Amino acid sequence: MATTERGVKGRAGRAGLTREGIVETAIDVIDTAGVAGLTMRRLGAALDVDAMAVYGHFENKAALLDAVVEHEAQRLGDLRGPLPDEPIEAMLHIAHYLRAVLLDHPNLAPVVASRPLPQQGAPAIVQFGVGLLQQIGIPDEDIPVAAEALVTFILGFILQELGRSRWRAELGDAFDQQQVEICDRLAEMPMDTAIAQALVSRRLDDAATTVEFETGMRAMLHGLRLGHGRVPTTDAGRAR
Repeated sequence: MATTERGVKGRAGRAGLTREGIVETAIDVIDTAGVAGLTMRRLGAALDVDAMAVYGHFENKAALLDAVVEHEAQRLGDLRGPLPDEPIEAMLHIAHYLRAVLLDHPNLAPVVASRPLPQQGAPAIVQFGVGLLQQIGIPDEDIPVAAEALVTFILGFILQELGRSRWRAELGDAFDQQQVEICDRLAEMPMDTAIAQALVSRRLDDAATTVEFETGMRAMLHGLRLGHGRVPTTDAGRAR
């Protein structure tokens, strides 16, 4: 099979085009060219077929991206071993795994964040999440908002993590020098700025992400369990 542009290898050829092969090749293209770079023409070239052949399986790019999300959602089923017995630890284990799955394909994270729930596995995924949040001790009436807040935190954290690393690399900014300069200016202030300097050092450290991710998840889960996440619904502070 000939190698196509950007080193993506065709998976199907004219005789063996399948939905699975199209989705897997679409992920390859997204990995190398980004979501904007995924076109039916480019995908057809990577599959070694005419672009119109892809339309026999997917009516448009949106349908294809939905299938890509479905494919990645199924990877969550590859989580091996039993979950921790403690519900919060189980939720953290799942969140770390989801983060690892998305970091495997950085260009896919925005797609997963923007597309609907995977259709085939949605009922089971949603019901499993509800059960886990109930075990954590989050009141039933709080679960819909709590679940959405947790998903938004996880996906938002990953998008920020990926975007920060990408743009720092593309812009070529001297972050080490920036860190030194900011800390030097803080040290000149008349008060104790040790904590502020540690904050700056951490903010500009690309490797400092896993601890922040778990810290945020733990804070949210424990706070939601205690009802601290509820928005006041009094007349003076009614949720909108």
